Amino acid sequence: MADYQPLTVETSAAIGAFIQELHIRAEGGKPVDEETLALRMLASTHASPDHDYSTVRPLSPSDVPATASADGDDKFAKLTALMMGDTKPAEIQVSEGQIPKAPPVAVLPGYTNVDVANNYGLLMDASAMVQLYANLMQVQQKPEGFNITSEAAMAYNFQAKMAYDAMMGPMAGYYIFGSGVAQTYNDTIPRSQIHQHLLGKLFDGFGFDNDTKQKLDAPLTNFVAGLKDIHSQNNPTNTFDFMLRLNLVPRINVSGSDSDPIYVYQPSTYIIYMKIDATTFWQSTSKNGGEDRVNFKFTMTTTKCELNARKFEQNRQKFDDMFKLVTDNNLRAYSELLNKQIQSKEPNPGK
Repeated sequence: MADYQPLTVETSAAIGAFIQELHIRAEGGKPVDEETLALRMLASTHASPDHDYSTVRPLSPSDVPATASADGDDKFAKLTALMMGDTKPAEIQVSEGQIPKAPPVAVLPGYTNVDVANNYGLLMDASAMVQLYANLMQVQQKPEGFNITSEAAMAYNFQAKMAYDAMMGPMAGYYIFGSGVAQTYNDTIPRSQIHQHLLGKLFDGFGFDNDTKQKLDAPLTNFVAGLKDIHSQNNPTNTFDFMLRLNLVPRINVSGSDSDPIYVYQPSTYIIYMKIDATTFWQSTSKNGGEDRVNFKFTMTTTKCELNARKFEQNRQKFDDMFKLVTDNNLRAYSELLNKQIQSKEPNPGK
């Protein structure tokens, strides 16, 4: 897996309180004041993850309804702005001053049936939940956001880490995590070949055919094209970090008979965490990169995460309520806006 640096107790407590406030508001509960939020932050450092924080309140509660702090309302407004911004093309996000994130991608197989469609729907919904928690964690830790001119690299790296932390934190109970496979590349190649070189390194391990790779190229090309309008050369960082979520549903014939197959579906999200050398990144994305040949250096860690579909589905109503509050869409409607779907001709992509 990517190098993981645990959050501090204080930051974790603040994020936990924010998540609980989101749950309470989504269920129609009263917004809370700063004193109650502070108490819930303290409680979250000691209580179990599933503790009902709505029971945590001051010792002498007033009969007068609590009012939300201006800071609390502002956080929810910022969370909504990030969530809806993430559904827009990268170039539009940049034009609006938002640092774009790599969109989650689902590679659909060359066949259709109810089981596989349901599994893909769940995977994309889970990716939307990861997006919600990652953005919530960003708002809690960086409420002022990032300057798109001077802090772009820090934003890329921070957003990649938040997406990773969301998987390993609030969403950890919904996945079974495999061991990450890390690979480091250091190749000198013509600048004109960077695009295909990176595409191959990202997806060669999945065994996709050329048609699927070319279709995967489209959303990634659109994302990178949006980054070219951001000046990142003088940002103080050694690497530019990105995290891509690739959703696949491999099927396995457990009957052992080709004539009478019994398929088991494995809804899986692959975390692809990239750390690209800063000089490599600038030369690769800049409109005036300057060099004919580029020393292309990056590290990529790929981790398979199998979704516990039953557990996730059991919490759908809660998730729907949260999304209606933040985005005015239910979970599935938002997930359709967020995820990029690739229709493959392969019978079992990513097997």
